[in-house]
Amino acid sequence: AGQAQAFKDNLHASAADGNETKSVVVDINLDLGVRKAGEEVTTAVSIVGDALDRVDKVIPVKTATIWVEQAIANKVKEVITAWAKETVKNKTGVDVDRAKQAATQAKDQAKDLADQAKAKLGLS
Repeated sequence: AGQAQAFKDNLHASAADGNETKSVVVDINLDLGVRKAGEEVTTAVSIVGDALDRVDKVIPVKTATIWVEQAIANKVKEVITAWAKETVKNKTGVDVDRAKQAATQAKDQAKDLADQAKAKLGLS
């Protein structure tokens, strides 16, 4: 319940001034699939109980379920990615983000050097 309240508070805080914010408390069934170490996350949500009419008064149920599915998938992917990076760092001492940045810089430098070499040889 604490996470739901925090999500609700965050949603309300992020609403632009002048926009109306409405809330509907619902129970859902969630099917969650996580594959490839969190790179692929699938969700299927169904609103259960008597909340369908309450939700439909605010937003079409189909739209609400799509948004909830996407929000859950994004959050799960974020949490798994953070956990995986922290696990790698703890086990190997390698910061994944820094390693990725260094690899990107090295690739860019190699491309620049190759372009310079081609230009000097008249191959460009």
